[in-house]
Amino acid sequence: MLEPNYGDEAPDGWGICFEEGLCVHRLLTVLSFYVLFNGMAIVAWRVRKFGAVGPTVEEVFGGIAWLVLLFGLLCTAWVKWAESG
Repeated sequence: MLEPNYGDEAPDGWGICFEEGLCVHRLLTVLSFYVLFNGMAIVAWRVRKFGAVGPTVEEVFGGIAWLVLLFGLLCTAWVKWAESG
């Protein structure tokens, strides 16, 4: 018969403590930095190749999509970090 756990001990399942598993918030944080630096490299390449000419409509929508992606990754990493603490 299972004994109730009132939160005074670490949760375990099948003999493995859940804290020993994959830290999703760390993976998402690394992924967020990868997306951030990758985007900065693309902007630097574009300015170096084409100069400081105004962006086209496609580049504006691409930039907005990149910002939404980065914001979503950072928010998800923050939520997962808060859940793990």
